[in-house]
Amino acid sequence: MGIVLLVSAFIGVIIILFSRYFWLGGLVTITSFISYFILFGTGEWIHVIILILGFALMGLELVVPSFGAIGIVGMLMIGLGLYSSSINPSITLFNMSIASVIALTIVLILVKCGYKLQFARGLVLHSRLSSDKGYQAHQKNYLSFIQQKGVSLTSLRPVGKAKINGDEIEVITSGEMIDANEAIVVYKVEGNKILVRRDNHEIR
Repeated sequence: MGIVLLVSAFIGVIIILFSRYFWLGGLVTITSFISYFILFGTGEWIHVIILILGFALMGLELVVPSFGAIGIVGMLMIGLGLYSSSINPSITLFNMSIASVIALTIVLILVKCGYKLQFARGLVLHSRLSSDKGYQAHQKNYLSFIQQKGVSLTSLRPVGKAKINGDEIEVITSGEMIDANEAIVVYKVEGNKILVRRDNHEIR
């Protein structure tokens, strides 16, 4: 039961990092950690305070994104609180190690499938918007890609690289999985996102 709760907590963190539904990930993480503490903790006040501070930092990360720094500190404090308050610290350490390996495996799979960290996307977008002329130039170039054809350079699951009009750019599908070296066409542009689909009228 303990390892299930810790795995759920780590999955919640993954939801925060890779999904726009960060509130759901935060809820899953906090609920799982609290349940673990209630079931397997000693309940001493110093440990409760450490956990509360950890949860507070996790909540602060959701409100004031710090590129994950505050959230990581919060996670470390929660882990310390759980370990030090555990009736059997060695079992808690073992459970946390297994949960970490499972979480890392999930992260590697997501990255390999083309998913990106939410705060990394925000950083790229901010760097583009912060340039008065740069943003207009990007927007103009993106709009010019509409109805243009190209080829996928990587698997689009759903994000990946494509070559359109000689330019290598990042594109995204509406959910369709497209393999590398397939003909694609740009059908829509939303801000800095270039949406493509498989070009069924051309065989490569």
